[in-house]
Formats: sequence, C-alpha cells, structure tokens
Amino acid sequence: MKARYLITVGLLVFVGFLVAFAPAAIAPRFAHFPAALTYSALEGTLWNITVKDAYWRSRAVGNVRFSINPLSVFSGAAKGQFVLQKTGLNGSGVVSLADTLLLEDFEFYAQLHTSVGAMPVSGAVTIAGQQVEWDSRGQCVGAKANITTDIPAIMFADFRDTIADTVAGFSCANGRLLASFTQDVGVGRLSGTGTFIKADVLNLELVLRFSDQAAIPDTSAVFMRQ
Repeated sequence: MKARYLITVGLLVFVGFLVAFAPAAIAPRFAHFPAALTYSALEGTLWNITVKDAYWRSRAVGNVRFSINPLSVFSGAAKGQFVLQKTGLNGSGVVSLADTLLLEDFEFYAQLHTSVGAMPVSGAVTIAGQQVEWDSRGQCVGAKANITTDIPAIMFADFRDTIADTVAGFSCANGRLLASFTQDVGVGRLSGTGTFIKADVLNLELVLRFSDQAAIPDTSAVFMRQ
C-alpha cells in the first residue's frame, strides 16, 4: 500500500510538473485564436504566455504578456490578464480567446500622431470600458466603452472658449467598431462619427454647427477653409 501510494503521488507530481511548465506553443490546441490576430511566436509557459510581435489586423501591438486562468483552458477557451507595452502605447485588461475575442475591464493609452485632411495633429488618446467583442473574422459584435482624447481641443485651440476633452462612446454597426460624440466648441457645436476601417485607420466625419452665420468667428472660417 505504501509503495502504491508513493507511486501515485510521484505520478501526480510528475503530471503537475508537466502541466505547470507546458510550453506556450501548445496554447492554440486549447483555444482558437481569431484570424485577425497574428504573431511571430509564443514564448513562456502555457499559463504565462508572451505573444511576440503581435498584430491585430494591420496594427502592430508589439509584445503582449498574457497570464491565463488554468480552468478556462480546459473549458475550451483561454481567459486571463494581459499587459501590452509598446512605444507610445500601453494597456491592460482581461481577454478571452475562444470562438470570439472578448476584451473586458480594459484601458489603453496612446500618444497619437496623425492628420486630419492636410492638418498634422498630435494628442493623447485613452480607451477604457467594460467590454468589446469581435468574432473569429474580426467583425465587431458588441461594445461598451469610451474613447477620451484632447485632439479636437488641440485642433480648435484658436476658438474663443476653452474646449473640454472629447469623450466618444463605442458601438458596433455592420461589423465595424464606431465612435461617436457631440460637444460644445466655442460658440458652436461639434459632432463626429468615426468608423474603424482597420485597427489603425479611422474614417472620421466631423460636423460643426453655429446658431447663425453671424455667429461664426473668423478663426472658424479660416480653419474650415484649411
């Protein structure tokens, strides 16, 4: 009895050792990664994975550290905490990989350098929310999140009044992730709808309204001509 007990304990310890130190490369056998997610390699163990040179569609997101909840793997999904760190971009939250990609309780911060028409624009962007979900084709199926940025305030810095940071709510339409907002801008009102065509491409439509033509300040006319 004593020998059998020792053998059983030894086998359990051996299996536990194998499971604890299982290589990260076997992760796709337990969870189906979305087609929109690509990477060069999986490093570390099954429970603490580093996704090297990760891309979401065409957007490079750098290396992502992913700590998996062990029980989630055996249920056909991989769920855990992630930390993303890249020059000018960082974030954290909870991600689940199964038939869909689900982000929960997340926050991302980035310094954005882009252009609106011919105008170069730089500013800070924070994205935070409860969840955003994509299916295996990378189509947006649900979103509860906001994006906060000072870019419109920088764009309209010559207006007479100080402009608050812009807060836009996320939603999904026809598989695309959308962000929309409305806010006061000086003596006018600015509204916008942005559609993410790719992870790093946003089609943005801005509408600036004034109560009447006499209320349009000269700085606004100059800005709109540009």
